[in-house]
Amino acid sequence: MQTLVTGATSGIGRALAGLLTVRGDRVFGVARKAEALADVQAQLGKNFSFVAADLASPEAADTVVRALAVAGFTPDAVVLNAGIYPHDSDKEFDAAVAAQVLAVNSTGALALVGALLPQLLQRGGQFVAVSSLFARRPDPLGVGYAASKAALTMAFRSLALRYRNRSVRFKVIQFGPIATEGFAGVERRRVRFAPHLRTAGQAAAAIVRTMAGNRTVVTYPGLVAWALRVTAFLPDPAFDAITRPFRR
Repeated sequence: MQTLVTGATSGIGRALAGLLTVRGDRVFGVARKAEALADVQAQLGKNFSFVAADLASPEAADTVVRALAVAGFTPDAVVLNAGIYPHDSDKEFDAAVAAQVLAVNSTGALALVGALLPQLLQRGGQFVAVSSLFARRPDPLGVGYAASKAALTMAFRSLALRYRNRSVRFKVIQFGPIATEGFAGVERRRVRFAPHLRTAGQAAAAIVRTMAGNRTVVTYPGLVAWALRVTAFLPDPAFDAITRPFRR
């Protein structure tokens, strides 16, 4: 199997690349920094290829497509994992920061879908979007992040309907708390969420299961899915008050 993974140099993306290559799959990694990608290749070996591209750039999708052609790499699956998480409302709302988050997390991801969709329609395959529980609930400190994940999730649900009778599948996995360095205060979060916090390796394994399964929307871990159902009746201010001590 051949899988393209964005955000492949750290966190969940790096763990996923390792998990797939260990079982013999080929992985094509995409991330901003060529040096970091080269380090991953040195660790994972010949089954890992890469190109450096910033998904916030309008040229990124074309850069990836050209690099795939040069490498002779035709993906069976595309995992859109790249994401940034800066707070855009710590003091007052910063529209520029929010726009950057949207450009990477949703607009850039969808541009890559558009660029690779013809290939996957021809050969068959799947797109998997890495989303968050903030696709369902607002985040007053990360306005752009919540909006980007909601947009990506709804786009993939819409695409799943649009192409449900075709040879390509669209899936979303919405993660709860994962211990990655992308979040500030990760050590504090480990204490607050233990034993419910999951590692990047566990999250990567959940993506592999999602790729093998038939569900369009998956929430991981299961406790998060249960908690969202139980608290669905709560208004946003109440939900924020209950969960904020665990999130920040």
